[in-house]
Amino acid sequence: MRIHLPEERAVLEQVFERYGWVPLQVRPVEGVLRVQTEDGIFALKKSSCSADRLAWLHKVMETVHAKGQEIFLPWVNTSDGEPFVQTTDAVWYATPWVESDAGLRETVPIEELPTMLAHIHRSAFPVVGKQSEQKQVIDAERLQVWKDKLEKLCEYREVMESRTFRSPFDHAFAADAEYVDKALRFAVKGMEKFMQSDKGIAPRYTLCHGRIHPSNLLKKDDGWVWIDWDHAAVDSPVRDLGAFFRRFSQRLDHEKEPQFYLTRYEERWKLSGKEKKLLALYLAYPERPLRLLARYYEMPDRIEETIAIRRWEEEIAHLRWLQSLIRSLWPSKKGSGRKTRKTGVVLTRAKKVDTQ
Repeated sequence: MRIHLPEERAVLEQVFERYGWVPLQVRPVEGVLRVQTEDGIFALKKSSCSADRLAWLHKVMETVHAKGQEIFLPWVNTSDGEPFVQTTDAVWYATPWVESDAGLRETVPIEELPTMLAHIHRSAFPVVGKQSEQKQVIDAERLQVWKDKLEKLCEYREVMESRTFRSPFDHAFAADAEYVDKALRFAVKGMEKFMQSDKGIAPRYTLCHGRIHPSNLLKKDDGWVWIDWDHAAVDSPVRDLGAFFRRFSQRLDHEKEPQFYLTRYEERWKLSGKEKKLLALYLAYPERPLRLLARYYEMPDRIEETIAIRRWEEEIAHLRWLQSLIRSLWPSKKGSGRKTRKTGVVLTRAKKVDTQ
Protein backbone atom coordinates (compact mmCIF):
# COMPACT_ATOMS: atom_id res chain seq x y z
CA MET A 1 0.00 0.00 0.00
CA ARG A 2 1.18 3.51 -0.77
CA ILE A 3 2.28 5.54 2.23
CA HIS A 4 1.39 9.26 2.36
CA LEU A 5 3.65 10.75 5.00
CA PRO A 6 1.85 14.06 5.67
CA GLU A 7 -1.62 12.50 5.88
CA GLU A 8 -0.49 9.56 8.01
CA ARG A 9 1.72 11.38 10.47
CA ALA A 10 -0.58 10.68 13.45
CA VAL A 11 -0.88 6.98 12.55
CA LEU A 12 2.87 6.65 12.10
CA GLU A 13 3.48 8.18 15.53
CA GLN A 14 1.33 5.39 16.99
CA VAL A 15 3.23 2.76 15.02
CA PHE A 16 6.62 4.17 16.07
CA GLU A 17 5.47 4.20 19.69
CA ARG A 18 4.43 0.54 19.49
CA TYR A 19 7.88 -0.38 18.22
CA GLY A 20 9.57 1.83 20.81
CA TRP A 21 11.30 3.83 18.13
CA VAL A 22 12.45 7.43 18.35
CA PRO A 23 13.05 8.11 14.63
CA LEU A 24 16.04 10.20 13.64
CA GLN A 25 15.07 10.11 9.97
CA VAL A 26 12.09 8.75 8.03
CA ARG A 27 11.95 8.64 4.25
CA PRO A 28 10.04 6.60 1.66
CA VAL A 29 12.09 4.18 -0.45
CA GLU A 30 10.49 1.92 -3.06
CA GLY A 31 7.17 1.37 -1.31
CA VAL A 32 8.42 1.18 2.29
CA LEU A 33 9.63 3.63 4.90
CA ARG A 34 13.29 3.69 5.84
CA VAL A 35 13.23 4.46 9.55
CA GLN A 36 16.54 5.35 11.14
CA THR A 37 16.69 5.13 14.94
CA GLU A 38 19.39 5.04 17.59
CA ASP A 39 18.91 1.26 17.76
CA GLY A 40 19.25 0.64 14.03
CA ILE A 41 17.63 1.16 10.66
CA PHE A 42 14.38 -0.59 9.75
CA ALA A 43 12.11 -1.03 6.75
CA LEU A 44 8.50 -0.36 7.69
CA LYS A 45 5.79 -1.59 5.34
CA LYS A 46 2.08 -0.83 5.23
CA SER A 47 0.11 -3.90 4.19
CA SER A 48 -3.47 -4.30 3.01
CA CYS A 49 -3.57 -7.91 4.25
CA SER A 50 -5.72 -8.74 7.23
CA ALA A 51 -4.17 -9.16 10.65
CA ASP A 52 -5.20 -12.83 10.69
CA ARG A 53 -3.48 -13.40 7.35
CA LEU A 54 -0.26 -11.75 8.48
CA ALA A 55 -0.33 -13.63 11.79
CA TRP A 56 -0.59 -16.92 9.87
CA LEU A 57 2.22 -15.93 7.50
CA HIS A 58 4.47 -14.87 10.38
CA LYS A 59 3.88 -18.21 12.11
CA VAL A 60 4.85 -20.09 8.93
CA MET A 61 7.98 -18.01 8.45
CA GLU A 62 9.01 -18.47 12.07
CA THR A 63 8.52 -22.25 11.83
CA VAL A 64 10.62 -22.47 8.68
CA HIS A 65 13.29 -20.25 10.23
CA ALA A 66 13.37 -22.44 13.36
CA LYS A 67 14.31 -25.39 11.14
CA GLY A 68 17.50 -23.56 10.23
CA GLN A 69 16.27 -22.27 6.88
CA GLU A 70 17.12 -18.56 6.76
CA ILE A 71 15.23 -17.71 3.59
CA PHE A 72 13.29 -14.65 4.79
CA LEU A 73 14.15 -11.33 6.34
CA PRO A 74 13.05 -11.65 10.00
CA TRP A 75 10.22 -9.45 11.20
CA VAL A 76 10.98 -7.03 14.01
CA ASN A 77 8.74 -7.45 17.05
CA THR A 78 7.06 -4.50 18.71
CA SER A 79 8.02 -3.49 22.24
CA ASP A 80 5.27 -5.78 23.57
CA GLY A 81 6.39 -8.76 21.47
CA GLU A 82 3.88 -8.58 18.63
CA PRO A 83 5.02 -9.22 15.02
CA PHE A 84 3.08 -6.26 13.56
CA VAL A 85 0.95 -3.25 14.40
CA GLN A 86 -2.70 -3.08 13.38
CA THR A 87 -4.25 0.33 12.78
CA THR A 88 -7.69 1.35 11.54
CA ASP A 89 -7.10 0.80 7.83
CA ALA A 90 -3.92 -1.26 7.58
CA VAL A 91 -1.35 -3.52 9.22
CA TRP A 92 2.28 -2.46 9.58
CA TYR A 93 5.29 -4.74 9.88
CA ALA A 94 9.02 -4.09 9.98
CA THR A 95 12.22 -5.87 8.97
CA PRO A 96 15.86 -4.90 9.36
CA TRP A 97 16.90 -2.46 6.67
CA VAL A 98 19.08 -3.90 3.91
CA GLU A 99 21.05 -1.22 2.10
CA SER A 100 20.68 -2.37 -1.48
CA ASP A 101 20.97 -0.02 -4.42
CA ALA A 102 18.37 -0.67 -7.11
CA GLY A 103 21.23 -0.99 -9.58
CA LEU A 104 22.37 -4.13 -7.80
CA ARG A 105 19.34 -5.94 -9.18
CA GLU A 106 21.01 -5.84 -12.56
CA THR A 107 23.64 -8.17 -11.11
CA VAL A 108 21.19 -10.73 -9.76
CA PRO A 109 22.53 -14.23 -10.47
CA ILE A 110 19.69 -15.26 -12.76
CA GLU A 111 20.87 -18.88 -12.95
CA GLU A 112 20.59 -19.20 -9.17
CA LEU A 113 17.02 -17.91 -8.86
CA PRO A 114 15.30 -21.20 -9.79
CA THR A 115 17.43 -22.92 -7.14
CA MET A 116 16.44 -20.26 -4.61
CA LEU A 117 12.76 -20.78 -5.40
CA ALA A 118 13.10 -24.55 -5.10
CA HIS A 119 14.81 -24.09 -1.73
CA ILE A 120 11.95 -21.93 -0.46
CA HIS A 121 9.27 -24.29 -1.76
CA ARG A 122 10.97 -27.38 -0.37
CA SER A 123 11.65 -25.79 3.02
CA ALA A 124 8.08 -24.54 3.47
CA PHE A 125 6.37 -27.67 2.17
CA PRO A 126 6.43 -29.64 5.47
CA VAL A 127 4.96 -26.61 7.24
CA VAL A 128 2.10 -25.62 4.91
CA GLY A 129 1.63 -28.52 2.50
CA LYS A 130 -1.32 -30.00 4.40
CA GLN A 131 -3.11 -26.77 5.35
CA SER A 132 -6.19 -27.40 3.25
CA GLU A 133 -8.01 -24.29 4.43
CA GLN A 134 -5.31 -22.08 2.91
CA LYS A 135 -4.86 -23.86 -0.42
CA GLN A 136 -5.47 -21.93 -3.62
CA VAL A 137 -7.71 -23.85 -6.02
CA ILE A 138 -8.30 -23.10 -9.69
CA ASP A 139 -12.03 -22.39 -9.76
CA ALA A 140 -14.47 -21.06 -12.34
CA GLU A 141 -13.78 -17.48 -11.30
CA ARG A 142 -10.03 -17.76 -11.82
CA LEU A 143 -10.50 -19.55 -15.13
CA GLN A 144 -12.93 -16.86 -16.26
CA VAL A 145 -10.14 -14.30 -16.02
CA TRP A 146 -8.28 -16.20 -18.74
CA LYS A 147 -11.44 -16.61 -20.81
CA ASP A 148 -12.08 -12.87 -20.59
CA LYS A 149 -8.64 -12.34 -22.10
CA LEU A 150 -9.77 -14.30 -25.16
CA GLU A 151 -12.60 -11.82 -25.66
CA LYS A 152 -10.23 -8.91 -25.16
CA LEU A 153 -7.79 -10.37 -27.68
CA CYS A 154 -10.61 -10.61 -30.22
CA GLU A 155 -11.49 -6.98 -29.56
CA TYR A 156 -7.91 -5.85 -30.14
CA ARG A 157 -7.76 -7.82 -33.37
CA GLU A 158 -11.01 -6.24 -34.56
CA VAL A 159 -9.66 -2.77 -33.83
CA MET A 160 -6.44 -3.53 -35.66
CA GLU A 161 -8.17 -5.12 -38.66
CA SER A 162 -10.74 -2.31 -38.97
CA ARG A 163 -8.16 0.42 -39.44
CA THR A 164 -7.74 1.70 -42.95
CA PHE A 165 -4.22 2.85 -42.19
CA ARG A 166 -2.52 0.52 -39.76
CA SER A 167 0.21 1.70 -37.46
CA PRO A 168 3.59 -0.05 -37.34
CA PHE A 169 2.50 -1.75 -34.12
CA ASP A 170 -0.73 -2.89 -35.80
CA HIS A 171 1.36 -4.65 -38.43
CA ALA A 172 3.57 -6.26 -35.79
CA PHE A 173 0.49 -7.45 -33.90
CA ALA A 174 -1.14 -8.74 -37.09
CA ALA A 175 1.90 -10.90 -37.86
CA ASP A 176 1.68 -12.68 -34.49
CA ALA A 177 -2.01 -12.40 -33.60
CA GLU A 178 -2.83 -15.96 -34.60
CA TYR A 179 0.11 -17.30 -32.61
CA VAL A 180 -0.90 -15.45 -29.45
CA ASP A 181 -4.50 -16.59 -29.91
CA LYS A 182 -3.43 -20.25 -30.16
CA ALA A 183 -1.18 -19.96 -27.12
CA LEU A 184 -4.00 -18.45 -25.07
CA ARG A 185 -6.53 -21.06 -26.24
CA PHE A 186 -4.08 -23.83 -25.38
CA ALA A 187 -3.75 -22.44 -21.85
CA VAL A 188 -7.53 -22.03 -21.40
CA LYS A 189 -8.40 -25.47 -22.79
CA GLY A 190 -5.70 -27.11 -20.72
CA MET A 191 -6.89 -25.39 -17.55
CA GLU A 192 -10.46 -26.47 -18.28
CA LYS A 193 -9.18 -30.04 -18.54
CA PHE A 194 -7.33 -29.63 -15.24
CA MET A 195 -10.52 -28.44 -13.55
CA GLN A 196 -12.49 -31.38 -14.94
CA SER A 197 -9.96 -34.06 -14.05
CA ASP A 198 -8.59 -32.72 -10.76
CA LYS A 199 -11.27 -30.21 -9.70
CA GLY A 200 -8.66 -27.45 -9.87
CA ILE A 201 -6.64 -28.97 -7.02
CA ALA A 202 -2.90 -28.97 -7.63
CA PRO A 203 -0.87 -32.14 -7.01
CA ARG A 204 1.19 -30.49 -4.28
CA TYR A 205 1.09 -27.26 -2.28
CA THR A 206 3.69 -25.12 -0.59
CA LEU A 207 4.29 -21.48 0.33
CA CYS A 208 4.47 -19.41 -2.87
CA HIS A 209 5.68 -15.85 -2.99
CA GLY A 210 3.07 -14.82 -5.56
CA ARG A 211 4.88 -11.68 -6.71
CA ILE A 212 8.04 -12.96 -8.32
CA HIS A 213 9.65 -9.85 -9.74
CA PRO A 214 13.15 -8.28 -9.82
CA SER A 215 11.96 -5.46 -7.54
CA ASN A 216 11.33 -8.00 -4.77
CA LEU A 217 14.95 -9.10 -4.51
CA LEU A 218 17.48 -7.62 -2.10
CA LYS A 219 21.22 -8.22 -1.85
CA LYS A 220 22.51 -9.07 1.62
CA ASP A 221 26.14 -9.59 2.56
CA ASP A 222 25.60 -13.37 2.49
CA GLY A 223 23.39 -13.55 -0.61
CA TRP A 224 20.06 -12.58 -2.14
CA VAL A 225 16.66 -12.75 -0.44
CA TRP A 226 13.08 -12.39 -1.62
CA ILE A 227 11.07 -9.67 0.12
CA ASP A 228 7.42 -8.50 0.07
CA TRP A 229 5.90 -11.71 1.39
CA ASP A 230 2.65 -10.29 2.75
CA HIS A 231 0.75 -11.54 -0.33
CA ALA A 232 2.21 -15.05 -0.20
CA ALA A 233 -0.19 -17.98 -0.50
CA VAL A 234 -0.34 -21.75 -0.24
CA ASP A 235 -0.30 -22.69 -3.89
CA SER A 236 1.29 -24.97 -6.46
CA PRO A 237 5.04 -24.31 -6.73
CA VAL A 238 4.67 -23.99 -10.51
CA ARG A 239 2.84 -20.68 -9.99
CA ASP A 240 6.09 -19.11 -8.78
CA LEU A 241 8.14 -20.98 -11.36
CA GLY A 242 5.90 -19.83 -14.21
CA ALA A 243 6.09 -16.26 -12.92
CA PHE A 244 9.88 -16.50 -12.88
CA PHE A 245 9.96 -17.35 -16.60
CA ARG A 246 7.59 -14.45 -17.40
CA ARG A 247 8.78 -11.67 -15.11
CA PHE A 248 12.48 -12.25 -15.74
CA SER A 249 12.05 -12.69 -19.49
CA GLN A 250 14.45 -9.86 -20.35
CA ARG A 251 17.21 -11.24 -18.14
CA LEU A 252 17.09 -14.91 -19.06
CA ASP A 253 19.83 -16.13 -21.37
CA HIS A 254 17.95 -16.99 -24.56
CA GLU A 255 21.08 -18.61 -25.97
CA LYS A 256 20.36 -21.42 -23.52
CA GLU A 257 17.41 -23.76 -23.79
CA PRO A 258 14.64 -22.91 -21.30
CA GLN A 259 14.98 -26.46 -19.92
CA PHE A 260 18.26 -25.28 -18.38
CA TYR A 261 16.41 -23.16 -15.81
CA LEU A 262 13.89 -25.89 -15.02
CA THR A 263 16.77 -28.30 -14.44
CA ARG A 264 18.26 -25.85 -11.96
CA TYR A 265 14.98 -25.90 -10.05
CA GLU A 266 14.65 -29.67 -10.15
CA GLU A 267 18.16 -30.18 -8.86
CA ARG A 268 16.69 -29.03 -5.54
CA TRP A 269 13.04 -30.13 -5.84
CA LYS A 270 11.58 -32.46 -8.46
CA LEU A 271 8.24 -31.74 -10.12
CA SER A 272 5.70 -34.47 -10.75
CA GLY A 273 4.28 -35.21 -14.19
CA LYS A 274 1.04 -33.41 -13.38
CA GLU A 275 2.93 -30.41 -12.05
CA LYS A 276 4.90 -30.23 -15.28
CA LYS A 277 1.69 -30.17 -17.32
CA LEU A 278 0.33 -27.42 -15.10
CA LEU A 279 3.57 -25.49 -15.58
CA ALA A 280 3.16 -25.85 -19.36
CA LEU A 281 -0.19 -24.03 -19.13
CA TYR A 282 1.26 -21.17 -17.09
CA LEU A 283 4.16 -20.84 -19.54
CA ALA A 284 1.85 -20.86 -22.56
CA TYR A 285 -0.43 -18.18 -21.11
CA PRO A 286 0.72 -14.96 -22.90
CA GLU A 287 0.42 -12.68 -19.91
CA ARG A 288 2.91 -10.02 -20.93
CA PRO A 289 1.86 -9.73 -24.62
CA LEU A 290 -1.75 -9.35 -23.45
CA ARG A 291 -0.77 -6.66 -20.99
CA LEU A 292 1.09 -4.78 -23.73
CA LEU A 293 -1.93 -5.02 -26.05
CA ALA A 294 -4.17 -3.60 -23.33
CA ARG A 295 -1.82 -0.70 -22.78
CA TYR A 296 -1.48 0.06 -26.49
CA TYR A 297 -5.14 -0.17 -27.48
CA GLU A 298 -6.80 1.04 -24.28
CA MET A 299 -4.26 3.68 -23.19
CA PRO A 300 -2.63 4.77 -26.47
CA ASP A 301 -1.13 7.92 -24.97
CA ARG A 302 0.79 5.93 -22.36
CA ILE A 303 3.33 4.25 -24.60
CA GLU A 304 5.40 5.38 -27.58
CA GLU A 305 5.08 3.51 -30.87
CA THR A 306 8.73 2.51 -31.12
CA ILE A 307 8.80 1.28 -27.53
CA ALA A 308 5.59 -0.71 -28.04
CA ILE A 309 7.01 -2.41 -31.16
CA ARG A 310 10.30 -3.27 -29.45
CA ARG A 311 8.57 -4.70 -26.40
CA TRP A 312 6.15 -6.69 -28.57
CA GLU A 313 8.99 -8.26 -30.52
CA GLU A 314 10.79 -9.13 -27.28
CA GLU A 315 7.72 -10.70 -25.70
CA ILE A 316 6.84 -12.78 -28.76
CA ALA A 317 10.44 -13.94 -29.10
CA HIS A 318 10.38 -15.00 -25.45
CA LEU A 319 7.09 -16.84 -25.88
CA ARG A 320 8.48 -18.70 -28.88
CA TRP A 321 11.67 -19.49 -26.94
CA LEU A 322 9.54 -21.27 -24.33
CA GLN A 323 7.93 -23.61 -26.87
CA SER A 324 10.55 -26.35 -26.62
CA LEU A 325 10.00 -26.48 -22.87
CA ILE A 326 6.20 -26.48 -23.24
CA ARG A 327 6.46 -29.35 -25.73
CA SER A 328 8.54 -31.39 -23.30
CA LEU A 329 6.17 -30.67 -20.40
CA TRP A 330 3.01 -31.42 -22.41
CA PRO A 331 4.01 -33.99 -25.05
CA SER A 332 1.54 -34.94 -27.78
CA LYS A 333 0.29 -38.51 -27.90
CA LYS A 334 1.86 -40.71 -30.53
CA GLY A 335 -0.16 -40.68 -33.69
CA SER A 336 -2.01 -37.52 -32.73
CA GLY A 337 -0.70 -35.72 -35.80
CA ARG A 338 -0.43 -31.97 -35.59
CA LYS A 339 -2.99 -31.56 -32.84
CA THR A 340 -2.68 -31.95 -29.12
CA ARG A 341 -5.79 -34.02 -28.53
CA LYS A 342 -6.13 -33.33 -24.85
CA THR A 343 -6.61 -29.62 -25.42
CA GLY A 344 -8.11 -29.65 -28.88
CA VAL A 345 -5.87 -26.85 -30.13
CA VAL A 346 -2.88 -26.64 -32.41
CA LEU A 347 0.08 -25.17 -30.59
CA THR A 348 3.27 -27.11 -30.26
CA ARG A 349 3.31 -28.68 -33.73
CA ALA A 350 2.05 -25.78 -35.81
CA LYS A 351 4.58 -24.33 -38.21
CA LYS A 352 3.83 -20.78 -37.13
CA VAL A 353 4.80 -21.70 -33.60
CA ASP A 354 8.02 -23.44 -34.59
CA THR A 355 11.02 -21.87 -32.91
CA GLN A 356 13.50 -23.23 -35.43
